[in-house]
Parts: sequence; structure tokens; C-alpha cells
Amino acid sequence: MRYRISDASKKIDELLRKSYLMRAEYGETLKAARKAMHEQEMAEIEMTAAGMRREVADSQVEKARFGLLGIDYDGVSGLAVDEQV
Repeated sequence: MRYRISDASKKIDELLRKSYLMRAEYGETLKAARKAMHEQEMAEIEMTAAGMRREVADSQVEKARFGLLGIDYDGVSGLAVDEQV
């Protein structure tokens, strides 16, 4: 079987076109994967920070419950609630 030069050239062009398309698709996939990994890392940082804030808030609630928070509550003056009492 003999190939003509024009047939080989067409075949090479087709293979090159497929190669370029595959590279472009790979680049888009790689970019999406990097974005997803970055979002996961940011979510993990936020979860860690939220957990730390929760620990501090729980500690402050317990201290306030026993009157050890360091802030004495005398009521808020000037509110309609205090005037009715």
C-alpha cells in the first residue's frame, strides 16, 4: 500500500490538531484541579480558625457563668426595659 505525500501531510496535520486540543484540555483540567486544591486549603484554614474561635467563646461563656470573666454586669441604663421594672 502506497501513501501519497498529501495523505501523509493530512494525517500529520490531523494528529497535530488532536495533540493541540489535548494539551488545551489538559491545561484546563490542571487549572481546575489547582483551583479546587486551593479552595480546599482555604476551607481547612477557615475551619481551624472557626474551631479556635469556638474554644475561646466556650471558655468565655463558662467564665461568665461563674462570674469570673472580669466584667460586672450592672444592667444597661436608659433602656425602656429598665424603666418598666
